[in-house]
Amino acid sequence: MKLLMFRHDGERRLGALRPGHEHEVVDLGEVAPDLLAVIDAGERALEHARKVAANAHRGLPLNDVTLLPPLDSPRGNIIAMGRNYQKHAEETATNGDVKPPTIFTKAITSITGPYDDIEIDPSVSDKLDWEVELGVVIGASGANIARRDAMNHVFGYFVLNDVSARDIQNGWGGQYFKGKSLDRSCPTGPWVVTKDEAPGPGNLALRLTLNGVV
Repeated sequence: MKLLMFRHDGERRLGALRPGHEHEVVDLGEVAPDLLAVIDAGERALEHARKVAANAHRGLPLNDVTLLPPLDSPRGNIIAMGRNYQKHAEETATNGDVKPPTIFTKAITSITGPYDDIEIDPSVSDKLDWEVELGVVIGASGANIARRDAMNHVFGYFVLNDVSARDIQNGWGGQYFKGKSLDRSCPTGPWVVTKDEAPGPGNLALRLTLNGVV
């Protein structure tokens, strides 16, 4: 299922792409006010959302709504991992020494919609960079989770552009949080694909283009 947040006629609503007609958005306002509420309510709310979407005879044209960040107010910062792909880790290796992944956070104030403009202020940074990443939405909370149980805590996936101010990030000893947390600089979405409809994170291909160049 592809769940999203959208604005239509001035109202912010929860929605889903209509199954078999993914150019249409089904309003799920009767299910929950937003995606976070669906996650909190658990499987019952998700099943309700599936039924409403499946039984809808029509939806709003996708082009007639404004897509918002699927999760614009998570309860904590975005937890991210640098050098999380083998090829990228090898590219950043020094003298053949591949460094382990780096864990850092991004402020939630960096979150923006999938098609929103990113404001560029040269007085803040003149070395913006971009990286396509896989966003993983955590459903069930936990701590010290065994590797074999990790996927039980995953709700779904979305695409994220990890826009970074490299001059800030690499200055003063490496300021990852500051360099990766510029306001409204992290496009997310356009929707969350629930775990049951995704082949698994290791089997997903990501691609980013800039001015038509991959």
